[in-house]
Amino acid sequence: MQNSSFSKSRIMAFSFGRNSHRSGFTLLELLVTIGLLVLLMSIFATIFQQATRIFAVQRGILSNDQRSRVLYKQLEDDLRNLSFKSLPGMDGIIPYVGAYTNTTTGETQMLTFAGNPYPEQMKGYLYISENDPSSDTDDVLQFTIEIPEGNDLLAGKADQVGLTWASSPDTPDADDGNVNNQTTISSMAEVSYFMRGTTLYRRQLLLREPAAPLEQYPLEAKIQPRFQTSAGPPPVNEDVFRPVNFPFPTYNFYTSFDLSSHFELPPMAADPSGYAKIHGSLSNDPRINPYPLGNPNFRFGHYHTTGNPREFVTNGTINRFIGRFNHEETSDLRFGYPQIVQANNPFTRNDYDLTNFDRTGRLSDDYSGIRKGEDILMTNVLSFNVQVWDNSLKEFANLGHPGRDYVSDTNNNGTADPGETDGVMDGDYQAAAFTKNPGYGDPSVAVTNRRIFDTWHPLARAGTPLSYGSGAATAQTYQPPVRTPEYALYTASTAEWETATPTAAEQTIRDSYAIRWQSAPAGGVNLFLKNGDLILPTIAHYNDPDRNPSTTEVIPEELRDIFAFKVRVLYDTHTTANSVQSDDLAAFLNALYSNTEPAWPSYTAQNIDFKNSDKLTYTIDYNPSAPGTDIEVIELQKVLNFQPLKALKVTVLFRDIGSDQIRQLSYIESLAD
Repeated sequence: MQNSSFSKSRIMAFSFGRNSHRSGFTLLELLVTIGLLVLLMSIFATIFQQATRIFAVQRGILSNDQRSRVLYKQLEDDLRNLSFKSLPGMDGIIPYVGAYTNTTTGETQMLTFAGNPYPEQMKGYLYISENDPSSDTDDVLQFTIEIPEGNDLLAGKADQVGLTWASSPDTPDADDGNVNNQTTISSMAEVSYFMRGTTLYRRQLLLREPAAPLEQYPLEAKIQPRFQTSAGPPPVNEDVFRPVNFPFPTYNFYTSFDLSSHFELPPMAADPSGYAKIHGSLSNDPRINPYPLGNPNFRFGHYHTTGNPREFVTNGTINRFIGRFNHEETSDLRFGYPQIVQANNPFTRNDYDLTNFDRTGRLSDDYSGIRKGEDILMTNVLSFNVQVWDNSLKEFANLGHPGRDYVSDTNNNGTADPGETDGVMDGDYQAAAFTKNPGYGDPSVAVTNRRIFDTWHPLARAGTPLSYGSGAATAQTYQPPVRTPEYALYTASTAEWETATPTAAEQTIRDSYAIRWQSAPAGGVNLFLKNGDLILPTIAHYNDPDRNPSTTEVIPEELRDIFAFKVRVLYDTHTTANSVQSDDLAAFLNALYSNTEPAWPSYTAQNIDFKNSDKLTYTIDYNPSAPGTDIEVIELQKVLNFQPLKALKVTVLFRDIGSDQIRQLSYIESLAD
């Protein structure tokens, strides 16, 4: 027993002693371990951060890809459905030419196309405003679109008005065939793109297409809705948008309707306050549509009395660019227009509260309606730039650009040698080109900064009141802001045309300019006309009593040189190949006419007409004694002396705010036929 107990005690003591002398981690070991752990954690943190950053970048790229697709598709859908198109053979769109009233005869003179002053292709309008060419944040692109038959129609808001559907069937809400869904549809619309702050907006206003138009009424009566204000049958032609029936400020037009309209005067006899007139046609022919949108007075964003747009607002001291009024602003009850024009008219007031505008890009201190954000197309936008194809520069350029430096390097050595020109190539849309109508544009913008391309209307009158009621203005010499000629008149001399073998420099001038008809070369010097040369009628032609019945009023400068005549040598056995001496041509013409100048076809004071078929063909026999052995057949083809707008380019720069990834998207739309 004792031995056994002793053994256990020794064992226990031995075990205790063994445990009490067990060694642990040293301080060095702990420090090394902690260091390794920190290193591993740093590595993992770096990897995690890089992975997170890569994931954020990829997510930003995917987000930008998605936003690019949406933006590109929207631009493509809109611009490919542009309603104002190229005339056949023009290879681009041209503006209308302003009409002119002959004060002696009282007759209206305007350019026609095969006898039609309002061709089917030239419907609606295209408007581009550059403002400051050095800034890519103050451009405005506005135009009309028409969806081809068989495609999805455009949709917009249209509240139900009237007492009941049964008593008010002719309302926009019913045009989609679904009553009381506050929606209307159409194949036509005005569309505006503009940038405000860092937000790109797209505003869409439909042209009304009634589901069941009342055929017994003219167009404007078919388009304007009717509704019943009290028990009993609705009176004929009662206007829903007169304030007496649609009272302000209880209702506001743009709060309830996404419809193209303007404020109409004179007022109806029953209501001296005027009313909102809804549009329903893209035709620019006032005989069909008394409110053509080619006339700026009727467009969204333009003031009805002057036709001028409002693209800037002011507090009386500073101006800020707004582009167009957005949904938030036009849905405010205080906005009123186009249902009513108030004392603080949004188009003329100069007391805007701009305290928070630079921070928010909104006029919320003045107008803060319930439809805020409905017209936002993209956020976090850095720039929105609209450019046109400048055919002279052979590149896209801003409207009103300063030109491009060039060297006339005739010997191709890459430098400007003595005798070679070193200067600036103006281009078609250089700043000096915008002189046709300096009064057209935002009144708060200096005239020199009004750089606008507008397809216009022959009866447009920018800057002066319009004659309402008939829907057409008195014809005046109001021209589109820019009308770029295809060929400018060369005035330096005619030496470049006085040789049958021009030098390269002389040929460049001949290719770029036109000359006036010269029937009797001075000093016996012959003028050689070659293939491609362009001739303009003489000034005397424009005041020829045989062509212009008025002997006291010449055809105005704005309407001169609309046409030029291009020389084509059709057949030639004469010794001077592909050219014709103008004295020989003059002699031939003298046998046909009582003057030496061709009777230019369809160019009279009352009939300025363009047809592709207009041409003059002449056969000159240099050796009558041997017919057919020495002849030249030439043709003078009439061409419209405008430089058509062949294409436009829209460039948007934007960023993903989460990853700070920047993306640039460019969309190019050809305007050629």
